[in-house]
Amino acid sequence: MVSFSHPDFIEFLGAFAALSLSLFVLIGLLLRMRDVGGAPMYLWSMLGYFMMNALDMLDSIFFDGPFWGPMALYGWQNVSLPGFMIMLYFFVRGLTSPAPRLKRLDLLHLLPLFLSLLCLLPLLVLPGSARPDPSAAGISDLHETLITSGENAFWFLWILVVMIYGPLCIRRLVRHNRNIRKLFSDLTGKDLFWLDILVGIIFVLAGIVIVDEALLLMDLPPIREGITEMLFDLCQVMAFGLFALRVKPPMPSWSQEIIQQP
Repeated sequence: MVSFSHPDFIEFLGAFAALSLSLFVLIGLLLRMRDVGGAPMYLWSMLGYFMMNALDMLDSIFFDGPFWGPMALYGWQNVSLPGFMIMLYFFVRGLTSPAPRLKRLDLLHLLPLFLSLLCLLPLLVLPGSARPDPSAAGISDLHETLITSGENAFWFLWILVVMIYGPLCIRRLVRHNRNIRKLFSDLTGKDLFWLDILVGIIFVLAGIVIVDEALLLMDLPPIREGITEMLFDLCQVMAFGLFALRVKPPMPSWSQEIIQQP
C-alpha cells in the first residue's frame, strides 16, 4: 500500500497537475503548428520546453514521491535541465526577431547540455538501482568523490545557465519593446503590456531558481518545498503556457532593415 507524507502528497498533486497542464499546452502547440503550416522558432522552442517539463513532472512523480519508475532512468532527467533556459531563449528570440532562423553558431547552445552530462556521468554509469544511494553500492572512495564533485559542479552550472540566459531573454524583450516603438508611431491597439509581464515572469522565476539552488548547495532549507514547490510548478506552466498558446507571430520581415539602424 502506497503511503504519502504531507509534503510528498502536496508535491505529487502539484507534479500531476503540472504534467496535465503541460500535455494540454503541447496539444495546443501542435494544433497551432498545423494552423500556421510550419514550425516557426517561437513555437518549436515552446514545444521543446513543455516536452521537457512533462518529462520533468513524470520524473518527480516517479522518483520524488512514494512511487518508483524504471530505475534505469533515474538521474537522467537532470541532464536536460539547462534545456529549459535554452528553449526559453529561443522562444524569446523567435518572438523578437524579424526573420528568426538557426545559425551554425547556435550549436554553442548545446554546450550546457554536454557539460551537464559530463558532470553527472560518474553517477549515471552506475546501475539504476544504485544511483539513489551510491555510498551503499560498494563503490570506491574515488568514485564516490567524483559523484559528489560532479553533482556539485552540475548545480553550479545550472545556476550559471539561469544567470546567463535569464538576462539574455530580458535584454531581448526590452530591446523588442524599443523596436516596436520605433516601427510604429501609432501604438493604438498594439498592447506592449505583455512584454513587461513576460520580463517580470522570467526575472522572478529565474531569481527563485538561483536562490533555491544556492541554498541547497549550502545545505540550507530550500524555498521550493511542499506547497511552494507545487505553486512554482503550476505558476511557471500556466504563465509560459499562456504565452506559448496566445502569442502573436514575430515581427514582419520588412522591419529587419529598420531596427538594425542605430
